[in-house]
Amino acid sequence: MFKKLFYTFIIILFVIVAIVVGAVIYAKPAQDLDWSYSKVSLTDKAWQMAKSLKTEMVLSEEEVNSLFKERYKDKAKLPHDIQITGIHFNLRGNTVDADVNLLWKGFVEAGAKIRFDMEWSDGKLIVRHTQTKIKNITIPLSTLQLPTIEVPIDDKLPALTAIKDLKFESDHIRVLFKLKIK
Repeated sequence: MFKKLFYTFIIILFVIVAIVVGAVIYAKPAQDLDWSYSKVSLTDKAWQMAKSLKTEMVLSEEEVNSLFKERYKDKAKLPHDIQITGIHFNLRGNTVDADVNLLWKGFVEAGAKIRFDMEWSDGKLIVRHTQTKIKNITIPLSTLQLPTIEVPIDDKLPALTAIKDLKFESDHIRVLFKLKIK
């Protein structure tokens, strides 16, 4: 009797360990990501645009990636003892898909895909987290949600310019300007 219980316990323990190990392997990040980024000076880009007498400025996907990394870097610690160890943003029109590496409890790594929606409001680019997936498993926003960020663009402009429109294109953001006459 005792021998039968002991073997049953060992089998159950083995199955639980196999499930946990399988889940950890399944969720492991597919790529190495970090927080490195290049500093993007919107002021310099706006002045270059003004000097060349153009009425638009293009923010490339890599520049947007750098701007967003800069804003999210201080928000890498999330509830439930989750930390973002690396991220890369990919533009898809007014949607941004991010590849994210997470660390849970300091030792369990997971790779996730996070979707953001972007909108233009009051001189700021608003970036709102809308979905998280680890492989094909959707994670509820109540479990893992990054804060909304605002990237100010209007306040970096030369004095006589204002943003007329902002267009989200497949792999860049086009900022259209107008003269601001008082």
